[in-house]
Amino acid sequence: MKHFFGTAASRTWALAPSPIDGSGSPASATAPHTHPVESAALHAHLQDLSLHLTALAESTPLSLAAELFRMEPWLADALDSDRDAGVFAHWGHSTAVDENVGLAVLASPVLNALALRAGLPASAPASNAGLLHVYGYLYAPVMTPYGTKRERWIDAELADALGVPPTHFRPADGASTPLARLTEILLPLFSGGPRRGDLLRLREQITPTLAAHTLLYRARPGSATPAALAYALEDAHGLRLITAFPYAGSAGELCTVHVSAPPRLRYNALAA
Repeated sequence: MKHFFGTAASRTWALAPSPIDGSGSPASATAPHTHPVESAALHAHLQDLSLHLTALAESTPLSLAAELFRMEPWLADALDSDRDAGVFAHWGHSTAVDENVGLAVLASPVLNALALRAGLPASAPASNAGLLHVYGYLYAPVMTPYGTKRERWIDAELADALGVPPTHFRPADGASTPLARLTEILLPLFSGGPRRGDLLRLREQITPTLAAHTLLYRARPGSATPAALAYALEDAHGLRLITAFPYAGSAGELCTVHVSAPPRLRYNALAA
């Protein structure tokens, strides 16, 4: 199994077939757990790199992009592939300013370096949501009340909730990019009607022309493990994904949070 560490050969990545079973749900076979030492080492590696990049952003920002892509050789290939395959077009807009901590979770020069390589506007803290929530969060050192933002991609909770192998969203664990793998799972979940595994579906009308969709999903109904919370916005141009993360609360608790206040953008989403 490949990991972040070391070099990565140039590869062509595109959206691959989604791991959906015949019922229209992600495959529900029990997946093995990640090794805790392996996950901890990867967290430590990325946290050290995140702090190094943050220091570069403050001292020598012009050298940041070269240093990032030198230390993470898989990353340029992934961004190039997602750009060429049009993966970013399935995602909406978001801000790196986290609503729970009130500040950007990663330095603007880091996010802008990713955006420029991906062929997207360098407008940090605003960003394409897929770029920010997958690639940007890997290099976000700020601790939130729920831990670092990268944990959803390194640990197994989100992958388990979506019914895929525990390392499914790690960058080098597959023939496609981590963003492509996430996109190919989330888009079918938001299309069509209810399906096995749905715990909650909410639609909020933010403005007359903008609606928000919140989905709580668990591939193995009845499991005591966290569910996957996915969020998307829909306007006249269609549905655009915003984020996904593991959610340990109940469907009732989530519903109460949403209906106890007027509809608004959530999970650091921005209107287009």
